[in-house]
Amino acid sequence: MSDEQVQRELVEMRIFAAAYRAAEIAGTPVEEVSHAGWRAGARFGAGTDRGEVMIRNESGVDGTCVFRGEQDTLFTILSTGFGGDFTERPYVIMGRAPAVTGTLAPEAARLELVSEDGTVHPAHVAAGTFAVDLDLSRTRVVDTAPPEERLDAMWAGSAEAAERLRACTLRVFDGSGVLLYEGPAISNEA
Repeated sequence: MSDEQVQRELVEMRIFAAAYRAAEIAGTPVEEVSHAGWRAGARFGAGTDRGEVMIRNESGVDGTCVFRGEQDTLFTILSTGFGGDFTERPYVIMGRAPAVTGTLAPEAARLELVSEDGTVHPAHVAAGTFAVDLDLSRTRVVDTAPPEERLDAMWAGSAEAAERLRACTLRVFDGSGVLLYEGPAISNEA
């Protein structure tokens, strides 16, 4: 993507994010929100002014909107889309902290994460993406910490979440409720 294309997408994403938050606040279905080909995927932190929504564009570009309360929304753009190799499992985990996020194979419709203690955490699933609103990281840092401390905490939190995720099980179902996968959330090699 050229710099000009990236800037154009960011403008469209900002408009989409504002419409999405307005729909959330008004209590109207966010699944109906679209702008310039953008539509909502899975969200964690729903019902709050924080969290993240994965977004998809009909052009094949995907991204995220990270809501940070009163601070500006942060955006990421993936010009090649979220992607995913579903040959071994009908999902791909993309994020582990502050929630478990990823993409689902076309035939997958529902995902559950079973934590170490046996608690079942259903995922929010939308537009081929999922988000389990569960923070597996215990590492915390305040927003006012220096940037290097925040970055170090982010990496430490992601590593800690990966370790805890190894002890979790994922179950994935198709639209009829047929179990497509049940097993380790991530392999020991991940």
